[in-house]
Amino acid sequence: MLQLFFNTFKLFTWDLATNLGYWPIWWYGPGLVDFFHFFTNNIKSAWHRQALDILLKNWFKPMYAQTDWQGRILSFFFRTLIIAWRFMFFIFWAFVLSLAMILWIMVIPIALFMLIRLLLFT
Repeated sequence: MLQLFFNTFKLFTWDLATNLGYWPIWWYGPGLVDFFHFFTNNIKSAWHRQALDILLKNWFKPMYAQTDWQGRILSFFFRTLIIAWRFMFFIFWAFVLSLAMILWIMVIPIALFMLIRLLLFT
């Protein structure tokens, strides 16, 4: 029974040590690559969710087939407002994702700094 306990303890501590040692390598290697793919896919998805490509393609076309000059002016004005509004949402979301990417990169150095500060100055 005692041998089982020591083998289990040894396996657990070895597994814990190797996982803690591999974690920073994973964080800045495959984890960062996965996060970058998430970032780019989410930016593309946000662009398509806001339908900015369709709006930009149809920016100068009249809405509801109103081909007179008043319809064209109103269509241009309202499409410009819609594009500006949706583009602001897109830029805001890209900014949030960029902050998340910076946080992903900076979390380990900040955690190490805080740990060293806690251990040395307390």
